Amino acid sequence: MAVPSSRAGERLQPLRSAAGAHAAPLLALGYPVVMVSLIEGLHARPVDFAGDTSLRADVDRALPFVIDRARSQTRPLVWSSLSRPAVLDALSGPLRHAMSLPVHGPGVVFALVTVGGMPAIGADGLADSLRVMRDVGGAVLDELAAVFDPRPTLPLTKCQTETLRLLAQGLAQKDVARRLGISVTAVGRLVSRSMDRLGAWNQTHAVAKAMLSGQLRTSVAGE
Repeated sequence: MAVPSSRAGERLQPLRSAAGAHAAPLLALGYPVVMVSLIEGLHARPVDFAGDTSLRADVDRALPFVIDRARSQTRPLVWSSLSRPAVLDALSGPLRHAMSLPVHGPGVVFALVTVGGMPAIGADGLADSLRVMRDVGGAVLDELAAVFDPRPTLPLTKCQTETLRLLAQGLAQKDVARRLGISVTAVGRLVSRSMDRLGAWNQTHAVAKAMLSGQLRTSVAGE
């Protein structure tokens, strides 16, 4: 599922309205800043901002660098560990510490949930914070699926089918790369493109959808 670029603002309005309620549990954890962004490829759209609006400019200035780092990983990003000038500038004022968690959807779509403020985020309550952030990101992606019609499943290429077939057998991406004689980065690209074609949320979902659609059933059964 890809978010259509045309009329995106109009069609995202129901999502923004629904997402506003999700900031409350994060604000209750003591964060003066909560921001939810929806990223599709190179396009980033704010879904919700709550808390201290005087920090909005600092967040906006730093967020592009955080988004760029978040595209390739699923673990949380602690802004104070990013040595980008715009990030450091944002953290030199009232916003002393911030953390963002990317929650990936299908293809190149993901929700970035951001919290921050002062003092620094410590170990106490970190697990609860990440759980709530993950719930918020998941809820936004669920609502996105309700707002936009899912794109129909597209046929996989031979390379994509073979990659998912090997993953379905339990191989890790590095083992798939070794088996196919390509780089791990190339395997990652094949998986990402397969997810996009299938409208899958993650690698496991892509394998499941490929099997359910019949594109893997015969090849896996024959092994």
